[in-house]
Amino acid sequence: MLEQGEVPPAQQIVYAVSGSRKDGEELAGLIRKYGADEARAMYAEATKSEKFPEGRDLDQDVQKRLGGRGRYEAKDALAGPPQTAEEKVARAVDRTRFETAGLGGAFTKTDDILIQNTKRAEQALENLKKARANGDQAAIDEWTLRVDELTGYASEDTKVFRAEKDGAVEVTAGVAAGVAAAGAVALSGGAAAPLLVAVAAGSSAGAVTNYGIRNIMAGNAYDQNNAGKDLLVGAAEGVGVKGGAIIGRAVRKGVESRVRNTAAKRILGNTLEGASDGAFGGSFMGVADTALQAETWENGIPGVLGTAFGSGMAGGAEALKSVGGRVMRSVGNDVAPSKAPETSRSVARELETSMGLSQSLDSAAIDSLPSDKG
Repeated sequence: MLEQGEVPPAQQIVYAVSGSRKDGEELAGLIRKYGADEARAMYAEATKSEKFPEGRDLDQDVQKRLGGRGRYEAKDALAGPPQTAEEKVARAVDRTRFETAGLGGAFTKTDDILIQNTKRAEQALENLKKARANGDQAAIDEWTLRVDELTGYASEDTKVFRAEKDGAVEVTAGVAAGVAAAGAVALSGGAAAPLLVAVAAGSSAGAVTNYGIRNIMAGNAYDQNNAGKDLLVGAAEGVGVKGGAIIGRAVRKGVESRVRNTAAKRILGNTLEGASDGAFGGSFMGVADTALQAETWENGIPGVLGTAFGSGMAGGAEALKSVGGRVMRSVGNDVAPSKAPETSRSVARELETSMGLSQSLDSAAIDSLPSDKG
C-alpha cells in the first residue's frame, strides 16, 4: 500500500528510464525489487498510448535511452539473478571486464583484488566441473560453495573499486580541466588578453579536457548522456579562471591604494589577490555544477537559487578560510628572514591597522616577531 505522496512503482520505473531524472542504477534496484517480468509488465502498462497501444518495451528503452554503468546495471537486472555456478561466474567475469575498462584503475589497487577474486572464481568453477565428471559429491558440494563465496567476494570488490575509481575520475577531471583552462587563458595572452578571447580559449580547453578525462578514465562506465553536462562544467572553468584573475587584480589594486608600507602592501596584495581569485573560481564552479544537475530544478526557481547559492558559498569558502594564516606565514617567511628583521613587526601592525585584520593578526603573534630592539 502506497503512502500519501509516494510515487507508484510503475511510474518510478518510467521516471528512471526517461526524462531528466533517468537513472539506470535506480532502475536496476526497482527491477530487482519487483522482478524482471513484473517490471516489464508495469512499464508496458504505464506507457500505453495511442502510438504504443501495448505499451513500450522496457528492454528496448533501456538499450536506447540509458548509457554507461546505468545501462549495464539495468540490463543485468533484467537478465534476472544467476541460477547456476556457470552463470554466476560468467556474470562475475563480465562485470569485472566492464568495470576495469578505462584508466581509472591506475589510481587504485582495488582492481587487482577484484580481478584476482574473479580468476579464483573461474578456477573454482573448473574444479567443480572436474568433481562433477568424477561423480565426487563431497567435492561438488565443496566447490559449489566456493564458487558462491568467490563470486560474492567479486561483487563486494566491485563496489569498493567503483567508489575509488569514481573518486579518482572526479578529482583528476576537475584538476585537469582547471589546469587546461588556465593554460589556455595564459597562452591567449593572460591578463592582457581580451575578455572574450581568454574566456573562449579557457572554456574550450576546459570543456574538452573535462569530457575527455572522464571518458577515458571511466571507460565503459561513462554515460554519454552526460557528455553535454560535462562539456559545460569544463567550459565553466574558463570563465572561472578569467573572472577570478580580473577580480584578483581589482582586489590587489584596492589593497595597494590603502596600504602604505611597501612590504605589507606586497604581502597583503599577494594573499588577497590569490584568495579572491580562488574564491570566485570555487564559487562559480560550485554554482555551475549544481545548476547543471537535473535534481536541482525539481523545487522550482527558488530551490535552484537556494541550492546554487549554497554550493557557491561552499566552493568559495575553501579559498577564504585561511587568509589570516596566509598573511602571517607571508610575514614570517618573506620579511622576518630578511636583512632588516626589524621591519616584520611594523609590517604586521600595518596589515592590522590598514585592513582591520585584528582577528587574524593577534597581538601575541605580532609581538613574537623580531624587531631592531630585540
